[in-house]
Amino acid sequence: MSTGITAFISLAYRRSLLWISSVLGFLLLLHALWSLASYQPQVLGARAELSASGVISLINLERTTHHLPALTPHTKLDQAALLKAQHMIGSGNFDHYYQADGQAVDPWQFITQAGYDYYYAGENLARHFHDSRQLVQAWMASSAHKANLLNPFYTHVGLAIVDGPFQTDASTNLIVLMLASPLPPGLVAADSSPQPERLQSTSLVQGESSPPAPAAYSPWLIAVTAAGITIVIGLICLRFFVRFGLLKLPPHDPRPPQSSHWKS
Repeated sequence: MSTGITAFISLAYRRSLLWISSVLGFLLLLHALWSLASYQPQVLGARAELSASGVISLINLERTTHHLPALTPHTKLDQAALLKAQHMIGSGNFDHYYQADGQAVDPWQFITQAGYDYYYAGENLARHFHDSRQLVQAWMASSAHKANLLNPFYTHVGLAIVDGPFQTDASTNLIVLMLASPLPPGLVAADSSPQPERLQSTSLVQGESSPPAPAAYSPWLIAVTAAGITIVIGLICLRFFVRFGLLKLPPHDPRPPQSSHWKS
């Protein structure tokens, strides 16, 4: 009688253990799939950062992808972008055209103030970005910004990133991108050049709602996850085979094994 009860308990225990293993395996599989879906490769030593050289490199990469010549950095356009950024910080205005101290301010006056005689000119503005890639992606996602970045008439580029108190923010960053090409030889200077022959384009974007980059998972976690998936698949297959009679587990014998004694 006790042997039958013990065998029944043992069989129930094995079935319960198999069910629990299947459920845990399924949960582990879901976690593994979520981990793999969220994985991003991480370059050793790399980190999110915002830099003028990084932004310009990404812009030129987009232009090359669209079969356009790369833009050449120009120190006078860097100076023009810096002047505009400092003026926005001081006046509290985040726009291309605005009034400051009773005077109209436009982006092109900073280009000429820096000593660059432009024939085509454009300006992109941004704020609250801290990653070069996210900034360029945001510009490329906007038709106006994208048109500026991929304008075939521009040959030079300048960029300034200025941090400081701005409006209600104790500290923020303003990004000013100046795009231009110089006056062709033989044409008059900027102040007297016929305005209809010039192209002026502006666009701005704010990065306050820019989503954070997904967390990257370390390689060891991926290796453990892969091993877990293998175990889970094995448990599921075992459960399937036992459930449909394709695999029969050996009967459990509650009696301890008997030792054999040999006589020489």
